[in-house]
Amino acid sequence: INAEYGGLHPSYNHEVTRTWQNLPTTVSKKSLIFPIFITDAQNAKIQIKALPEQYQWGIDRLPELLDPLVEKGLTSLLLFGLVNHEKKNPLGLNASSPTSPVVQALQKLKKRYPSVLLLTDVCMCQYTDHGHCGVLDPTSKRIDNSKSLDRISQIALEYAEAGADMIAPSDMMDGSHLFYFWIGFLDLSLDFRVDGLGPLRTFYTRKV
Repeated sequence: INAEYGGLHPSYNHEVTRTWQNLPTTVSKKSLIFPIFITDAQNAKIQIKALPEQYQWGIDRLPELLDPLVEKGLTSLLLFGLVNHEKKNPLGLNASSPTSPVVQALQKLKKRYPSVLLLTDVCMCQYTDHGHCGVLDPTSKRIDNSKSLDRISQIALEYAEAGADMIAPSDMMDGSHLFYFWIGFLDLSLDFRVDGLGPLRTFYTRKV
Protein backbone atom coordinates (compact mmCIF):
# COMPACT_ATOMS: atom_id res chain seq x y z
CA ILE A 1 0.00 0.00 0.00
CA ASN A 2 1.26 3.48 -0.90
CA ALA A 3 0.12 5.24 2.27
CA GLU A 4 1.31 8.70 1.22
CA TYR A 5 -0.81 8.70 -1.93
CA GLY A 6 -3.65 6.55 -0.63
CA GLY A 7 -3.50 3.81 -3.22
CA LEU A 8 -2.07 0.45 -4.08
CA HIS A 9 1.52 0.08 -5.20
CA PRO A 10 1.61 0.42 -9.03
CA SER A 11 2.65 -3.22 -9.40
CA TYR A 12 -0.85 -4.23 -8.27
CA ASN A 13 -2.76 -2.03 -10.70
CA HIS A 14 -2.96 -4.58 -13.52
CA GLU A 15 -3.96 -8.23 -13.56
CA VAL A 16 -0.74 -9.24 -15.34
CA THR A 17 1.53 -7.59 -12.77
CA ARG A 18 -0.49 -9.13 -9.95
CA THR A 19 0.11 -12.49 -11.61
CA TRP A 20 3.84 -11.77 -11.69
CA GLN A 21 3.83 -11.49 -7.91
CA ASN A 22 2.91 -15.17 -7.63
CA LEU A 23 4.70 -16.78 -10.57
CA PRO A 24 6.84 -19.83 -9.77
CA THR A 25 10.53 -19.73 -10.65
CA THR A 26 9.91 -21.15 -14.10
CA VAL A 27 9.57 -19.35 -17.43
CA SER A 28 6.18 -19.43 -19.11
CA LYS A 29 4.48 -17.26 -21.72
CA LYS A 30 2.93 -15.22 -18.90
CA SER A 31 6.37 -14.19 -17.67
CA LEU A 32 7.57 -12.93 -21.07
CA ILE A 33 7.28 -9.43 -22.52
CA PHE A 34 7.15 -9.05 -26.30
CA PRO A 35 8.93 -5.99 -27.78
CA ILE A 36 7.47 -4.12 -30.74
CA PHE A 37 9.22 -1.39 -32.70
CA ILE A 38 6.84 1.27 -33.97
CA THR A 39 7.59 3.82 -36.67
CA ASP A 40 5.58 6.87 -37.70
CA ALA A 41 5.26 5.48 -41.24
CA GLN A 42 1.66 4.32 -40.80
CA ASN A 43 1.70 1.24 -43.06
CA ALA A 44 5.34 0.23 -42.70
CA LYS A 45 6.82 -3.20 -42.19
CA ILE A 46 10.60 -2.77 -42.40
CA GLN A 47 12.97 -5.55 -41.46
CA ILE A 48 15.52 -4.87 -38.70
CA LYS A 49 18.62 -6.64 -39.96
CA ALA A 50 20.27 -7.05 -36.55
CA LEU A 51 17.11 -8.58 -35.05
CA PRO A 52 16.01 -11.60 -37.13
CA GLU A 53 12.28 -11.78 -37.82
CA GLN A 54 11.74 -8.38 -36.17
CA TYR A 55 10.40 -5.36 -38.01
CA GLN A 56 9.61 -1.69 -37.69
CA TRP A 57 5.82 -1.66 -37.72
CA GLY A 58 3.48 1.10 -38.76
CA ILE A 59 0.54 1.71 -36.45
CA ASP A 60 -2.04 0.59 -38.99
CA ARG A 61 -0.36 -2.82 -39.31
CA LEU A 62 -0.06 -3.64 -35.63
CA PRO A 63 -3.15 -5.92 -35.63
CA GLU A 64 -1.47 -8.00 -38.34
CA LEU A 65 1.37 -8.68 -35.90
CA LEU A 66 -0.48 -8.83 -32.61
CA ASP A 67 -3.86 -10.47 -33.21
CA PRO A 68 -2.33 -13.97 -33.64
CA LEU A 69 0.00 -13.50 -30.67
CA VAL A 70 -2.74 -12.33 -28.30
CA GLU A 71 -4.85 -15.31 -29.39
CA LYS A 72 -1.93 -17.57 -28.40
CA GLY A 73 -1.80 -16.02 -24.92
CA LEU A 74 0.47 -12.98 -25.19
CA THR A 75 -0.08 -10.83 -22.09
CA SER A 76 2.60 -8.08 -22.18
CA LEU A 77 4.02 -5.69 -24.76
CA LEU A 78 6.99 -3.31 -24.62
CA LEU A 79 6.79 -0.42 -27.09
CA PHE A 80 9.76 1.34 -28.70
CA GLY A 81 9.13 4.34 -30.95
CA LEU A 82 10.93 5.94 -33.87
CA VAL A 83 10.19 9.10 -35.86
CA ASN A 84 11.50 10.19 -39.23
CA HIS A 85 14.73 12.20 -38.98
CA GLU A 86 13.04 15.37 -40.23
CA LYS A 87 10.67 15.28 -37.25
CA LYS A 88 13.42 15.29 -34.63
CA ASN A 89 14.31 18.40 -32.61
CA PRO A 90 16.49 19.38 -29.60
CA LEU A 91 13.76 18.64 -27.03
CA GLY A 92 12.43 15.47 -28.59
CA LEU A 93 8.94 16.94 -28.71
CA ASN A 94 7.62 14.18 -30.96
CA ALA A 95 8.24 11.63 -28.22
CA SER A 96 4.94 12.55 -26.61
CA SER A 97 3.06 14.69 -29.13
CA PRO A 98 -0.40 13.57 -30.34
CA THR A 99 1.30 12.33 -33.53
CA SER A 100 3.92 10.29 -31.64
CA PRO A 101 3.89 6.67 -32.86
CA VAL A 102 3.99 5.47 -29.25
CA VAL A 103 1.11 7.69 -28.11
CA GLN A 104 -1.02 6.64 -31.06
CA ALA A 105 -0.12 2.99 -30.61
CA LEU A 106 -0.97 3.06 -26.89
CA GLN A 107 -4.39 4.49 -27.60
CA LYS A 108 -5.10 1.94 -30.29
CA LEU A 109 -3.74 -1.07 -28.41
CA LYS A 110 -5.53 -0.21 -25.17
CA LYS A 111 -8.86 -0.30 -27.02
CA ARG A 112 -8.11 -3.42 -29.05
CA TYR A 113 -6.41 -5.47 -26.31
CA PRO A 114 -7.68 -4.12 -22.96
CA SER A 115 -6.30 -7.04 -20.93
CA VAL A 116 -2.76 -6.83 -22.33
CA LEU A 117 -0.16 -5.09 -20.15
CA LEU A 118 1.33 -2.16 -22.09
CA LEU A 119 4.86 -1.01 -21.24
CA THR A 120 6.78 1.73 -23.01
CA ASP A 121 10.39 2.67 -23.33
CA VAL A 122 11.03 6.20 -22.06
CA CYS A 123 14.01 8.02 -23.50
CA MET A 124 14.73 10.96 -25.78
CA CYS A 125 17.62 9.77 -27.95
CA GLN A 126 15.40 8.44 -30.73
CA TYR A 127 13.50 11.75 -30.90
CA THR A 128 16.27 14.36 -30.58
CA ASP A 129 18.26 15.71 -33.50
CA HIS A 130 21.47 15.45 -31.45
CA GLY A 131 20.85 11.82 -30.44
CA HIS A 132 21.33 12.22 -26.69
CA CYS A 133 18.80 10.97 -24.13
CA GLY A 134 18.49 14.36 -22.45
CA VAL A 135 18.34 18.10 -23.00
CA LEU A 136 21.57 19.81 -24.06
CA ASP A 137 22.64 23.12 -22.55
CA PRO A 138 22.77 25.51 -25.54
CA THR A 139 26.02 27.10 -24.34
CA SER A 140 28.11 24.24 -22.98
CA LYS A 141 26.56 21.56 -25.24
CA ARG A 142 26.51 19.28 -22.20
CA ILE A 143 23.53 17.42 -20.81
CA ASP A 144 21.40 19.55 -18.47
CA ASN A 145 20.29 16.88 -16.01
CA SER A 146 17.60 18.97 -14.32
CA LYS A 147 15.91 20.00 -17.57
CA SER A 148 16.29 16.45 -18.86
CA LEU A 149 14.44 15.06 -15.83
CA ASP A 150 11.61 17.53 -16.37
CA ARG A 151 11.25 16.54 -20.00
CA ILE A 152 11.57 12.79 -19.42
CA SER A 153 9.00 12.84 -16.61
CA GLN A 154 6.64 14.77 -18.91
CA ILE A 155 7.04 12.08 -21.57
CA ALA A 156 6.33 9.33 -19.02
CA LEU A 157 3.23 11.12 -17.79
CA GLU A 158 1.85 11.56 -21.30
CA TYR A 159 2.47 7.89 -22.06
CA ALA A 160 0.56 6.93 -18.91
CA GLU A 161 -2.32 9.21 -19.93
CA ALA A 162 -2.32 7.60 -23.39
CA GLY A 163 -2.71 4.13 -21.91
CA ALA A 164 0.66 2.82 -20.69
CA ASP A 165 0.32 0.54 -17.66
CA MET A 166 4.04 0.61 -16.89
CA ILE A 167 7.13 2.30 -18.23
CA ALA A 168 10.54 0.78 -18.89
CA PRO A 169 12.86 3.80 -18.98
CA SER A 170 16.14 3.40 -20.83
CA ASP A 171 17.26 6.99 -20.23
CA MET A 172 20.53 7.42 -18.34
CA MET A 173 19.67 10.58 -16.39
CA ASP A 174 20.69 10.68 -12.73
CA GLY A 175 17.66 10.53 -10.46
CA SER A 176 15.07 9.79 -13.13
CA HIS A 177 13.66 6.84 -11.17
CA LEU A 178 12.42 9.28 -8.52
CA PHE A 179 9.87 10.62 -11.01
CA TYR A 180 8.21 7.25 -11.60
CA PHE A 181 6.63 6.59 -8.19
CA TRP A 182 3.12 7.18 -9.54
CA ILE A 183 3.33 4.48 -12.21
CA GLY A 184 4.85 1.03 -12.23
CA PHE A 185 8.24 0.90 -13.92
CA LEU A 186 10.48 -1.88 -15.10
CA ASP A 187 14.20 -1.35 -14.78
CA LEU A 188 16.15 -2.50 -17.82
CA SER A 189 19.11 -4.66 -16.81
CA LEU A 190 20.38 -4.31 -20.37
CA ASP A 191 21.47 -0.78 -19.48
CA PHE A 192 24.27 -2.31 -17.44
CA ARG A 193 25.70 -3.87 -20.60
CA VAL A 194 25.78 -1.07 -23.14
CA ASP A 195 27.23 -3.39 -25.78
CA GLY A 196 23.98 -5.32 -25.59
CA LEU A 197 22.15 -2.33 -27.03
CA GLY A 198 23.84 -2.75 -30.42
CA PRO A 199 20.89 -4.41 -32.20
CA LEU A 200 18.53 -1.70 -30.93
CA ARG A 201 20.73 1.00 -32.41
CA THR A 202 20.00 -0.35 -35.89
CA PHE A 203 16.33 0.33 -35.18
CA TYR A 204 16.83 3.81 -33.77
CA THR A 205 19.29 5.08 -36.37
CA ARG A 206 17.50 3.92 -39.49
CA LYS A 207 15.80 6.71 -41.44
CA VAL A 208 12.32 5.90 -42.81
